[in-house]
Amino acid sequence: EENPITYNKGLSNYPNPVNSSTTIKYELKSPAYVSLKLYDMVGNQVAVIFEGYQNSGIQQVSYDTKDNSGMPLASGSYVYELNVSPTDMAGNNAFSPFLLRNVMVIVR
Repeated sequence: EENPITYNKGLSNYPNPVNSSTTIKYELKSPAYVSLKLYDMVGNQVAVIFEGYQNSGIQQVSYDTKDNSGMPLASGSYVYELNVSPTDMAGNNAFSPFLLRNVMVIVR
C-alpha cells in the first residue's frame, strides 16, 4: 500500500531549532483527515497544532510554539506527530491510515 505522504517531501519544520514560530510542511497524495499534535519527550500531549480535512498537495501549517492553554513552551526537544486517515467512502480507500513523527527543538 502506498504511503499517503509523498516520499521525497517527508515531514519537516523550518526553522528548526525554533524560537517563537515554525512552519510544518508535508505533501499529501490524496485528500485526507489530518491530525498534527505535539508531545514532550515523556509522551505527554502538549498541543494540537491542526486537526481537520486537507486536500491533496503541499501543506504548510504555522505553529506558534504554545501549548494547548496558550502558554509558550519551554526550551527543549518535542515530537510532532502527523496522523493521516483516508477520506474516501464505500471501501474505496486511496490508502491505509498512516502515522509519521519528527523532532522539533525549541530554543528560548
